[in-house]
Amino acid sequence: MVKRLLAPLTVSALVASTSIALFGGTALAAEKPVGDAVCAGNTIYTVCVDDIGNKGRYTAKTGLSHPVPGVNLLYGGAVNSPATSHSSYRSFTTGTTYTQGSFSGSFNLSPFASVTLLGTTGIRTTYTLPGPPTTPDELLIVQDVNVNGTTLADSNVAITTTITNQGMSSVAMGIRYLWDFQIALDDGPTFQAQSPNGPVLHFETEFTPPNFSFYKIVDNDTNPTPPTYQVFGTVNGPATLVPQPTPPTQLTYGCWPSSFNTSFDYSIGSPPRDVADPLTDCPGLGGDSDVIYWWGRSAANALGLRPGGTTTTNALLFAAAPNAPPPFPGPPATLTLSPLTATNDVDTQHTVTATVKDVTMNPVPNIIVRFSVTGSVNTTGSCTTNTSGQCSFTYTGPALPGADAITAFADTNNNNMQDVGEPTAAATKVWTVPLSTPLCEVDVTYGGWIHANNGDKANFGGNAKADSQGNPQGQEEYQDKGPVQPMDVHSINVLAVICPTPTEASIFGEATIDGAGFFIYRIDVEDHGEPGKGVDKYQIRLSNGYDSGDKLLE
Repeated sequence: MVKRLLAPLTVSALVASTSIALFGGTALAAEKPVGDAVCAGNTIYTVCVDDIGNKGRYTAKTGLSHPVPGVNLLYGGAVNSPATSHSSYRSFTTGTTYTQGSFSGSFNLSPFASVTLLGTTGIRTTYTLPGPPTTPDELLIVQDVNVNGTTLADSNVAITTTITNQGMSSVAMGIRYLWDFQIALDDGPTFQAQSPNGPVLHFETEFTPPNFSFYKIVDNDTNPTPPTYQVFGTVNGPATLVPQPTPPTQLTYGCWPSSFNTSFDYSIGSPPRDVADPLTDCPGLGGDSDVIYWWGRSAANALGLRPGGTTTTNALLFAAAPNAPPPFPGPPATLTLSPLTATNDVDTQHTVTATVKDVTMNPVPNIIVRFSVTGSVNTTGSCTTNTSGQCSFTYTGPALPGADAITAFADTNNNNMQDVGEPTAAATKVWTVPLSTPLCEVDVTYGGWIHANNGDKANFGGNAKADSQGNPQGQEEYQDKGPVQPMDVHSINVLAVICPTPTEASIFGEATIDGAGFFIYRIDVEDHGEPGKGVDKYQIRLSNGYDSGDKLLE
């Protein structure tokens, strides 16, 4: 089988042409299919989807702002012709394989398809299968081929499939993506696993399941000075991508002339065929390789869908100049917190924003940042970075003045603990007494009684007020009669008197306990009118940890 390059290709002054390949000593000439297309994207990548014949088939190329503009990510991309890469869907329940176009022994989805734009960046193909007797299964299959991002660092091509079971019985599904690669004139580029890195492959290989994050496709012959450029595809990661790829059940580096006409099942040769070199048993212009994804390779590991159930798979593509690093964020290298220091009133909220970047100072999305707060408040929390590499954590301050130490780390491997190499950062927070409310006055001269949280009976008395300028004055007394925690609290001063409502007040100050020491106190009262008993409330909290509780007067 021979592929016809669809149009001239401007890469290092290379011009595409038709070629002849040998099968068992016999020269055979054949043409690759040509597809109709509707296209969309940004300035970094363009995607095209067949909207007339084989509805849903897709391809992609680099845009004018890419370092290597106007070249294939998938075969046919440079000339906007989606034909040789496609997806298929198997119902293991009914034994039916649904395909984008006609294949032997399969069910052609095109009559049930509608193709629409996703804004300006992508194309959605929707297959609505009504169920028996028209179709064996009642399914809604939605394929989105979309360009995400706006810059080289955050842009990608994502092929996303969502299947919804609209029938009344459970169904077991499998999803397959077949991606046909061509780098300039080389129709059989090599494959290399990345993170961890594997050897450069020329022969068919199955990964069941794959244990690497992504892979690299580069040309090795036919072109004047390979590598001409690089294409990357996702597998189990990287974790820094948005959207996140779905780990496949199986990944195969295969022979396109053999795999293309299969609807779902495909096995590598025995022995495996050389798919990346000229004049091999997988013929093409410099070989003829592809990459095939399966999610649910067989009935044993199928994607089970109950009535109304949904499953989604996602795989992404990128391109880069030769020998350049992958054009997506690397692992977190730095973490910064903002603000580094802040001062606020007690009882208010504090928000800390984390920014995560890689070694090239590109923002790293989809990283969990874990926070720990110690001091006047002891709490933990986490957030996940957005496409700007940022996320925020908010917590509520204490009832009494104090200070907090805030630490955070980027949990790159999401194991809930800080490992060597994961960046960290620190910040501080100070909580202060609020300003007094001018003309706020609290008078409990005649005192009252409560039973504290510890069960002890306690009495209190005092007065406090703020003048028209908000200057506080007064004195307070509290006695816990024991026996659990007897104490005699006498105020040294009144630092603030706050009236948030006409019937509520808070008093802050410094006090001694049993005539000694130096403690911060806070008194909260509610006045609901006469007679006070059983209606009004009183609470005192001290910096030694004592808390009477919010109690009705007795």
